[in-house]
Amino acid sequence: MKNYVFDQIVNQCGDIVFEKSIEGVLKSATPGEWVSLESKKSNKSYIGYANPFRTDGRVVRIVCERYAAFDANGYVAKKVSSAIEFRQKFLGEKGARLFFGSSDGIPGLVIDKFKNVIVIQYHMLGVLAVREAILSVLGQYYPDMKLCESAKPESGEEMQAMECVFPEFIEIEEQGIDYRISRERFQKTGFYYDHRSNRTRLFNFYKSKSITPTKVLDLYSYLGSWSVPFHYYLGSSITCVDQADLELEFKQIFSRYPTSTKSRFVRSSVSKYLDEVSEEFDLIICDPPAFKKGQDKKREALNGYDSLVKKIVPKLKVGSGFAFSSCTHGIEHKDLDALVSKAAHRVGKKLQLVDMGLQDIDHPMMSLNDKSMYIKYLLYICKE
Repeated sequence: MKNYVFDQIVNQCGDIVFEKSIEGVLKSATPGEWVSLESKKSNKSYIGYANPFRTDGRVVRIVCERYAAFDANGYVAKKVSSAIEFRQKFLGEKGARLFFGSSDGIPGLVIDKFKNVIVIQYHMLGVLAVREAILSVLGQYYPDMKLCESAKPESGEEMQAMECVFPEFIEIEEQGIDYRISRERFQKTGFYYDHRSNRTRLFNFYKSKSITPTKVLDLYSYLGSWSVPFHYYLGSSITCVDQADLELEFKQIFSRYPTSTKSRFVRSSVSKYLDEVSEEFDLIICDPPAFKKGQDKKREALNGYDSLVKKIVPKLKVGSGFAFSSCTHGIEHKDLDALVSKAAHRVGKKLQLVDMGLQDIDHPMMSLNDKSMYIKYLLYICKE
């Protein structure tokens, strides 16, 4: 294993070593090669994978501290096995994110398990270098599951894309409800496990208090996994708004889970819909996509959330719930709460914060300061 010396502090798996901090020439490393690194700053040795041809100077990604007789394939097998067994212990055999990149010890590797397929995403060349070890472990734990591999290079990582050959439909079960996504739609968007526990929290909040919101508005609804349980279990009338072409998916959902209520899907931009709708709702759910990526884009992201909140809060009536969530890195609960409080004060409404949530255990984080902490959920009730 090639060895390099660098003049920089790193702290955890996934940290970046910049080309300018490395002594000598990294060009001798093959893109994706696992290498040994010694830090002059901390006098510690690390294992990482190198890509000297990255266009952004982020040429090495730290994997772990080096230890005696380190073997990349053995390390990967142990980490993937450990992650799977942890999910099995706490989540059983339900669909989940089986592996979550640096949080589970391998930067650039994401594995999601659905009912009929396991999807492996390689985001860096260093992960492709240990591909066989990953597939071997998955084959041991899930010998009867179809494995689909997809290479989606992160920005700056020069690697060839690998397209999955998905089954015609990807099947998901959540809260006892089955969802089906066509492979064409799934290739564009996938399915979002990250807010799964918060979707359950929201539904259980109302169910546990024997409250049925008659009319529910689900903004950025995607497949409706926030609101469909209200439709099916409580008989709520749900309106799902998304600009994606999901009419067929919702037609199938409503036909599989019919109720006497009039639920519907509206294909529209959320901003346009909010400008035009005059209808009142008992619960408004807003789970927008990440507005901006990167800590340096925090202000831009907050401006996007602020524009949404200003349009939603005036539409709340006494007793209405407002479920507000975010998947943008760098945004905190208190940031979102400040926007909601400001908007409520502006229009003379009083909102009580009654619940909040984070990401589930299949999206690991070690603390609130962990860079992997990115999921936020808040629930408010409008008071007199």
